[in-house]
Amino acid sequence: MPLAEKDRAKTAFSTPTGHYEYLRMPFGLKSAPSTFQRLMNSVFMGLIGTRCFVYLDDVIIFGETLQEHHTRLREVFQKLRQFNSKIEPDKCKFLKTKLNYLGHVVTSKGVKPDLKRSRQ
Repeated sequence: MPLAEKDRAKTAFSTPTGHYEYLRMPFGLKSAPSTFQRLMNSVFMGLIGTRCFVYLDDVIIFGETLQEHHTRLREVFQKLRQFNSKIEPDKCKFLKTKLNYLGHVVTSKGVKPDLKRSRQ
C-alpha cells in the first residue's frame, strides 16, 4: 500500500549508511493492520462471504464443486489484477479439502476448533 508523499517523513529512520523513508506502509505501524484490512475489504467487495473470506493477507476461496471453485478462483484473481495486487505463489495452497486456519479446522462439514492448538 503506497504511502502519501506527505506521510513518508513519519516513517523515517536513520542508519550508519543513510536516512530512509518507507514508500509503502510497513506492517510495524500501529494502524497498518486495520488499514490493510480495509484495503482488502475494498478489493474483494462483493465476493467476501459468498465466494471467499479475507483476513489481512489471507484469502480463503471456497466452492461446492471443482468447477465452482475454479470460477471463484478466477474471480479473486481478476480482483487482484484490477487493483494491481500480487500473490506470493510459494505461500499459496490450492484445492485443499481440509484447512487449518487461525486455530480452527475448516472442512466441507464445517468449522471446528483445532484441538492440537488448543492444548498448547
